[in-house]
Amino acid sequence: MTTIVEWAAIQKHFSQGLIIGNGASIGISDRFNYPSLYQAAQDGNFLTDDTRAVFTSFDSTDFELVLRRLWQATLVNKALQIDNKPVDEAYVEVRKSLISTVHAIHPAYDEVKKHFPAMGSFLKGFQTVTSTNYDLMLYWAAMWNNDNGLGRWFKDALIMADGKATLRDDWQVLRQPYQADGATLYFYPHGNLCLGTEAEGSEIKIAAGGENLLQTITERWEQGVVTPLFVSEGTTAHKLAAIRRSNYLSRVHIEVLGSLGDAVAFYGLGFWPQDEHLIQRATKQAKNVAVSVYRGDQSLIDRASSALKNAGVEKITFFDAESPGAWISA
Repeated sequence: MTTIVEWAAIQKHFSQGLIIGNGASIGISDRFNYPSLYQAAQDGNFLTDDTRAVFTSFDSTDFELVLRRLWQATLVNKALQIDNKPVDEAYVEVRKSLISTVHAIHPAYDEVKKHFPAMGSFLKGFQTVTSTNYDLMLYWAAMWNNDNGLGRWFKDALIMADGKATLRDDWQVLRQPYQADGATLYFYPHGNLCLGTEAEGSEIKIAAGGENLLQTITERWEQGVVTPLFVSEGTTAHKLAAIRRSNYLSRVHIEVLGSLGDAVAFYGLGFWPQDEHLIQRATKQAKNVAVSVYRGDQSLIDRASSALKNAGVEKITFFDAESPGAWISA
């Protein structure tokens, strides 16, 4: 029988790096309980036959990839004065299905803000937090806690200039507290709804007040001035290909995930085959790993044990995902 401990019993040993998986978002709202955004779009009947055909033609279920390729095709067609109507129509339909899906499954700010205090207490115990989720839970919680007593504790290490977002070259210096009693840096190794790409390839962060951010993001998509920057592709190989297309994602994968420290915690990660690239990179230095387990899930324990041992991790500790102090459990 595998021993599963309380988070409080081990948290002092795991203050370096944290990786958040989809189980964390499902814990906040079961509306996130989908294997992929594409599947959610299918289940919600947001994909027309023509839209499905576009995804099939690209052999992909990744909204980011399909939208980007259609956008690039539009630019080429216009430059060569080729009729672009079919491409425009395909782009509009794919974009519409993405917006409809996100609106259908993403909870509103007021529905989830009750969890922000507990999330802040958990997250501020780490030097570095990375979230593989496309949703706004981490962003909202970080901003709410900064605005409600923590000061500038949570930092995303992005420099904003002329609307463009760039990961600071010296992002490590942000570990020094500034206008706060401590510091936690947070990153999105698979992108996020709040990140986007403009036509010429510039990466931006879409900013707005917490309550208005989701609406602002979808308005920017509707206007056609930005495509989303988040990875919704299924396999490890496809995820890595998407990561390499982005300067931000590439740097987070190489620089941040590769330097999480020798003690790393995972919360809500499923340890599926498509997580292999993340696990291998995040445990590059780690000898000691903690993994959250939801209600004694033995299949998760088996998958995590196998994946982490293959990655060379020497010690694995399993902790109760619902124990006091873990994520949203006060």
